[in-house]
This record gives sequence, structure tokens and C-alpha cells, in this order.
Amino acid sequence: MKEKRTRLITMVTIIVTIVFYFLWPTPQKVPAQSNVSDIDTVTNTVNASEEMDTHAPSLSVTDYQQCKQLIKNNRVKSDNFGRSQNWSKYLNEGYSIDDITSAIDHFSNSNFAASWRAEQLKQHSKLDLQDANISEKLKDEFPELPEYFKITTRVPTPVLENIADLTDKAALQLIEITELSIDDVAWLVEQEDISQKTLTEAINKLNDINQLLGYGLMGKEKLLLIDVAAFHGQDKVVAELLQQNGTLSNDAYLGSTMEHALANLYYVLASNNEEDAIISQVNIIEQLQGLNAPAFFDTQTDQSVSGSFPRNSYHFTEEQLTSLITHYQLDLTQIQARKRLPFDPDAKLIVRLTQERDLLLEKEASPEQLLSCQARISKIDKEWQPKTLNYYTAQLENENRAVNASNLHNIDPVLAQCSMNRQEMALPLSHPRNKELESKVFGKKLRNNKIFEVIKIIESANLTEAQLRWFFYQILPWDASYYQALQSSQLRQEQIDFTLLMMFGGNNSTYFEELHINGLDITGRDHTGKTLIYHSIERRKLDLLRYLVSQRSDYHDNPIGTDPLYLVIDSSYYFNPNEVLDYLEVLMQLSPPVHDYHKRALALLRLKYPELYSQISARFGELKITEDTPLPQASCYGNNLNSG
Repeated sequence: MKEKRTRLITMVTIIVTIVFYFLWPTPQKVPAQSNVSDIDTVTNTVNASEEMDTHAPSLSVTDYQQCKQLIKNNRVKSDNFGRSQNWSKYLNEGYSIDDITSAIDHFSNSNFAASWRAEQLKQHSKLDLQDANISEKLKDEFPELPEYFKITTRVPTPVLENIADLTDKAALQLIEITELSIDDVAWLVEQEDISQKTLTEAINKLNDINQLLGYGLMGKEKLLLIDVAAFHGQDKVVAELLQQNGTLSNDAYLGSTMEHALANLYYVLASNNEEDAIISQVNIIEQLQGLNAPAFFDTQTDQSVSGSFPRNSYHFTEEQLTSLITHYQLDLTQIQARKRLPFDPDAKLIVRLTQERDLLLEKEASPEQLLSCQARISKIDKEWQPKTLNYYTAQLENENRAVNASNLHNIDPVLAQCSMNRQEMALPLSHPRNKELESKVFGKKLRNNKIFEVIKIIESANLTEAQLRWFFYQILPWDASYYQALQSSQLRQEQIDFTLLMMFGGNNSTYFEELHINGLDITGRDHTGKTLIYHSIERRKLDLLRYLVSQRSDYHDNPIGTDPLYLVIDSSYYFNPNEVLDYLEVLMQLSPPVHDYHKRALALLRLKYPELYSQISARFGELKITEDTPLPQASCYGNNLNSG
């Protein structure tokens, strides 16, 4: 018993060490030979099918709200059916990888299908075989490890991590003395600042440039090194690989080498990159075109060339196609087309799983109930046909009036808010990409509350305003008491971005209470003009709203756009009727003004949720409306996003 306990403690210690190594910022150092600290741990979720409730009672369908819930539950259960499958088990039943890929795509989505397929195809890569061997040895040594436990070797090998900071000569020397895997070289190719000479030296160290890349911790779906080069604009690397008889990817489902090249050309053109980046990508496509490398196309005409593969797409307009021919003599209509992996609805596995899914869904709702609900929702939605922001924008333009928030507000405050939301941006934020600096900042000094020493380190690093802002919002969540010190330094934020504050810190009332105690103004507006009360409702944080109201924060009735009250009662989309009364109980303590656009929102709520409206009007007399109160005339997107 004592020996078993000792072994278990040892096992847990190893796992904790691994996780700690990769999650905690540490100073850079030249690592020793590969050991257990160079391995990441990966745990998968338990098969969700074991937890799926297949005996859920049918809802009593009486109104819009219940119908929406019924359809939502049906959709969620349908989605979970595909996600909860142990797809690999069907291999043992004789189904092919193509059969299963098509099924995953159909019952889940292309991303899941591509990830699973890549994992299967890469099982015999050197990286995956190595990881499988280590995992088996660990499981033999520690039988207590869960079945889903596995490890993946760190890529790149740690000694390469800072190679971009070295001189070309030092980088070449490092490559010469380092044993490289195909995955290490793929990582080098992905980096922007590695010289061509260094990349060529790394490629020449490989015994086989056509070996499969490993699946790895990130589950990368590119199969070959040349795919990585084609996707990252490395035209000279592509030329080197082809000169060494490199083969091209042409998997039936995953992206081909040509598709990766087209996807990056699309991104380069869309991003308005420099001429050199366009030329490099054009060179790659020309090299591949010379080998008749194929690609999937949805359209391939003089007016439009488009296509897609999992996680990526490309779409070139007539103007872009003409420009590519005129300036680079590249004609994308001449690229060889290939066929997609066909989908057969009558395939054995598809039919089998469809029957299983339908039986499962019928326990949630019968087909008749779903049809009835869809008809009921359609009927109500037809009664509300609002005009969109685009409609009113065109109207203002036709009337030769400025399209601005003020004019939109005069039509309907909802439109002004839509417009402002589209233009709303977080304050510029930039990761410094300096691991040595991060190690110093997030090391012992910060953990020991030596905030002033940490600030001096940052101030001496000659950072941009956006990089200083990144450190501000990263450090503050460690301890709210750092707020005053940060605001008294070069990291000072003249305007607090509540969105970033919530993103990096927390949305809960405790966090903001601590910040308030340490000097944060919780009553004002951020750079977008929104208050914390607005953000708390927008992010559905009732505890934070309660705290703000308890502190008598100003309501701030917006002169342009919508206000917090509207956020609570707006049932046009992203609406949870079960929360409304709870939020109103808190918010109405501030006695917010009730405007006409609030009343129109309440009319829509009454149409969809009559019982809820009755509760609201009985509890809050100021929110009672007349029978002839009109429905909202405008909505950001019409009623297409209605998901009440």
C-alpha cells in the first residue's frame, strides 16, 4: 500500500512539473538533452456520449419561448451527437478513414473532421510514434494513469526557441550542432526572421524531406514540409524542396499544397501586404502550377476564383484576377481542379448514425412538435419585419444626409448603437514578443509583490504604448493593489478599457470591488462611452451589476444610442427570458428613464413572451405599455439573428 501511494505521488509530481514548466513564464536557458520536462501533457475530455441524457422529457409547447427552447435543445443535442462520438472505434468495425471523415463532416463540422483525419494519417509519423512509445512506457510504469492520458514532444526543441534573436552566423552554428526533426524544420519555416541560408542548412540535415509531419500538441493538419512553406510564403524553401524531389500533398479531404498556397495568396492580398510578399506567393503558385498541382474550386472563371478547405478559404475577385495576370502573369483559372471527397447520404455509416441520432432527438421532441414550433415562430416573426441598419444607411445616402450616429439616432437609437458597435475597437494592444523580458516581469519579483521593481524593468525596456498597455492589463489581475503603482508609472492608462479589464482580469464583482478600493473609478465611462453597468449587462454578470448598483453608480442615460435598460428588455436576439426579471429587479433601483424606444422593445417582448411581459408590467408600472404601442421599426440585422 505504501509503495503504491509513493508511486502515485511520484506520478502526480511528474505531471505537475510538466504542466508548471509550460504554463509558467520562465527565464530562457539552453536545455539539456531531451527529458521529461520537454514533454507536454494532454488530457482529453471524457466521451460525452456517456453523459448524454437520452431520456429527457418533452417540453409542453405553449408559446414562443418554449418553442425557442425546444428548437435550441434539439439543435444542441444534434450537435452533441456528432461531437460525443468515439469516431476511431468505427475503424475497428471496418469503416475506412474516408467513410468516417465524411460522417464527422456531416454530423459535426469540417474542422473536427480534418483534425481527426490528420491524427489518423499522422499516426506513423516519427513524432507520433515517439510520443506513443513514451506514453506506453509511462502507462506501464504508472498503471494508475487514466486511459485518455497522452503526451506530446515539445516542438521546436527548446534550444531553437530564440534562434531568431541570433546572428546569421550563430544561427548556422546552432543548426549544425542540433539534431533536427522534420517538425523542428517546419517550425523554422513558419518563423519570419530566419535567413534562407539557415533554412537551407536545416533542410539539408533531414534524411527525408517527404516524411509526414507529426500531429503534435496543436494537431496541425498540414501533412508535408512543403505545405508549410507554401502557406507561409517561403518561395525559396519551396524551390529547394522541389529541387530535392519533394512530393506534393493531394489528400482527398485535407488541404493540398496548391490550396495552402492559394489561401496564403488570398490573405496576402486581403492584408495589403508589401509587394515582396505578393511576389513570393506568386512564385510559389507558379512553381506548383508547373507540376500541375491541383486545388478545389467552388468557382473558377474570369470573374471569380474561389474555394475552401478545412479552416481556410480563398476568393479572388475579377479585379484581383485581372491584376494578377497584368502584373505577375499569373492566371488562376489555369490551375488544375480536383474533386472533393464525395458525400453519399446513403452510405452505410451515414444511414446508421442518422437513425441513431433521430431516435435520440425524438426523446427531446417529436418531429410533429418541432414542425409545430417552427410554424409558430415563423408566424410571430412575420409580424415583426424591421428594417436593417443597411436599409437606413442607404436611405440617408439617397437623401444626401450624413450617415452618422446622430442622424441614425434620430431615426431609432438602436441604429446609432449598431453603427457605433461596428466601429468600436479596443485600445491598441501589442504583445512584446520578448520572452526574456516576460520571464523577468512574471518571475519571482512579481510573485513576491515587488511591483515597483517589476515596473522599473518594464520602463527600461523601451516599449511602445501598445506594449506598455499589454503589460498593464496582464499585471493588474495578479493583485488589484498594483493599480495605483501602475497608474503612477509609464504604464499609466489615461483611459481604462473595461473590455480589456474584463478580458484579462475577471467579470466578477470581487475583482472590481478590489479595484474600486484601490482607486478605479467605477462610475465613469470607458473610451467607447460605455459604463461598467452597461458592460455588466452586456456580459450577463448579475453579481457585478448588483455591486455597481449598491455603490450608487451613475446610470448615464446615453444621449446617442441605447442604454442598459434596453439591453435587458431587448428580445430581438441573444435574449434569455429567464434572466430578465432578475436584472430588472437590480437595475430599476436606479430609476432609469423610459423612452419610446424602450416601449417599442417592450412591445416586441410582449408579442413573443406574453407571460413574461405580464410579470414585468405587474412588477414595474413604469414599464407598462398600451395596446397600440408599435413594434420596433429598426434592428441591426432585421430579425434574422432572432434567437429568443
